[in-house]
Amino acid sequence: GHGTRVVHGAPDLSRNDFHDEELYDLICSGDTVGIFQIESRAQMQMIRRVRPRNLADLAVEVALVRPGPIVGGAENPYVSRRENQRADPRYRIPYEHPLLEEALGETLGVIIYQDQVLKVCKALAGFTDGQAEGLRRAMSRKRSKEAMSAYEDAFMDGAKANGVPEEVAQKVFLQVVGFSEFGFPKSHAAAFGLLAYQSAWLRHYYPTEYYVGLFNNQPMGFYSLDALGRDARRHGIETLLPHVNRSAVRCTAEGKDLRIGLGFVRGWGEEIAAVVVAEREANGPFRSLPDFLRRTPATLKRPAIENLVWVGGFDDFGLTRRELLWQAGLWLGPETDPERTGGREDHAQLEMALPDPYADLPFGSMDPEERMVSEYRMLRFSASLHPLALIRDQLPGGTISSGRLKDLPNGSTVQLAGIVVARQRPQTAKGFVFVLFEDEDGPINVIVKPKIYQRDRTTIRMEPFVAVKGRMQKDGETINVIAHGVTGLRLSGGGRPPSPRPGPTRTGVSEEDLFPALPGTQEWWPDPKWRERKVAHEKAEAEERARKKRERAAQGGSSGGTPGTAPPGEIGEERRQSAQEEATRDRKEQNKGNRAPEEPEPAYVDPEGADLLSPIQTRATLELPGVREWWGKPELAQKSPFAYLTALRQAPPGTKSWG
Repeated sequence: GHGTRVVHGAPDLSRNDFHDEELYDLICSGDTVGIFQIESRAQMQMIRRVRPRNLADLAVEVALVRPGPIVGGAENPYVSRRENQRADPRYRIPYEHPLLEEALGETLGVIIYQDQVLKVCKALAGFTDGQAEGLRRAMSRKRSKEAMSAYEDAFMDGAKANGVPEEVAQKVFLQVVGFSEFGFPKSHAAAFGLLAYQSAWLRHYYPTEYYVGLFNNQPMGFYSLDALGRDARRHGIETLLPHVNRSAVRCTAEGKDLRIGLGFVRGWGEEIAAVVVAEREANGPFRSLPDFLRRTPATLKRPAIENLVWVGGFDDFGLTRRELLWQAGLWLGPETDPERTGGREDHAQLEMALPDPYADLPFGSMDPEERMVSEYRMLRFSASLHPLALIRDQLPGGTISSGRLKDLPNGSTVQLAGIVVARQRPQTAKGFVFVLFEDEDGPINVIVKPKIYQRDRTTIRMEPFVAVKGRMQKDGETINVIAHGVTGLRLSGGGRPPSPRPGPTRTGVSEEDLFPALPGTQEWWPDPKWRERKVAHEKAEAEERARKKRERAAQGGSSGGTPGTAPPGEIGEERRQSAQEEATRDRKEQNKGNRAPEEPEPAYVDPEGADLLSPIQTRATLELPGVREWWGKPELAQKSPFAYLTALRQAPPGTKSWG
């Protein structure tokens, strides 16, 4: 339907239709992730304003987002003139001097290409071909400012002879000097523009094959595999997890979807993946995990096999991933046992089919959070959901999605949360930092001023998950957020971490009491008032012990056969228990904080209205604020978003940084 010849099974890109309006609409919308030269944050924003409609426009677009035009001050004049020309066809280009009209007509009166520098010098200052060639060499040779300044006098004298005002000549020469930083020839820009168009064409008409190519040729470009996978899913292409019977060594197209290759799994690599694929093609699909282990070489170690289990490579065998991990352990044993390979030698063996009584033990399936963390740990990217999709309802209060920004008025104060995709600190940006991050709705561009960067530098440079509060800035279809503050993402819910309380099977404590909402921090510091509460509680304990001692003394004083008193045998038993309790208290004081007792001590009501806490809990909270363990039934343990986000931070997705 797109009228391109196919040569040897592939489209002949030299026969493209270079006037495909549908394709230019796609480019102008800024939907350019993965497209050569026009995929960066700056290019996306510029392309929405320049709106190229042919290859010449694309060449200008590619050349525009370069240090040369930026330092030379050409970027903003070109964009504003382009917008004015689009709004009013009668708009006249304001050239710095009429002599420049011929040299700069195609770029609306601003210097964009290195070739135009030579034309400007010849037109405005009367440079000879030899002088212009010398200037070109000075621009190319180590981009030396000293060499460029040597031509200034000749330029100013020539411009004066042509009747050009001194201030105009000085302004134009400063633009020329700006280009000495990074000149960009027109031929280079035209070639890049052509490649950008062909990349966009392939992604539009052969999207699955295009994303397969991007995955298989990393590292390259502006985006990590994690960001490319999310973009593929936004375009209706599912990224399917590695599969022991369907995956090739590298990524492949599977219908309209992308199947991740076995070589992408942590601990594998293309060499061992090729051995496994060759065995499968020669002798048929693997029928079970034991069958896989019998037919693969011992060089494929247990950790690599388990990594494939974690990301679902054996899910079709009818067992949960935990059951598969159990089977792998039974067959292969610990890595420290070199003699035990589970029959996995590189030559044929006879095997006795003896049943293993433990092979069929049932284990539960993994929950979505565990699957997400497994994907990041074993693949370094997510093949399914956005990582924040599972904690959407626990993001900080007031957080909105990027999809709502277009409906808000310019200048609104907004709060956003997402995963960092790229960080940039260009030398030409005067200390400004640009952070591109994504929430579930798509990418968000954040501009960080130098003062904010100095204050929040550690977070901006190191945190994979951030929350940004700032002012929204709209410029046509381009939306930026000017950051007021950048913090590491902390989940809402408040409360302190759970105390080491007894399990529900012993006291019937509700799950809510056992696991109050966790704070969204990676460390926790106790409230200083808890020290006062501990002292008050110890005082109450002492008073309670004194009261019981008085009661026992009163009972002992009336034990000589007085009617209504307990028999001597029972009183002796009471005293024995009392002595044991006192001895136990003494041991606790000597070993304070070292070991928790078998049974919890009585709870007390905090004088300031806090939750019920035992003395053990008080001590643990004061002395071990970072230790929170759960010893009850696993199915009763509340899932912790704090633990999920921390696990993702420990295996963060790829983020690219420049500057």
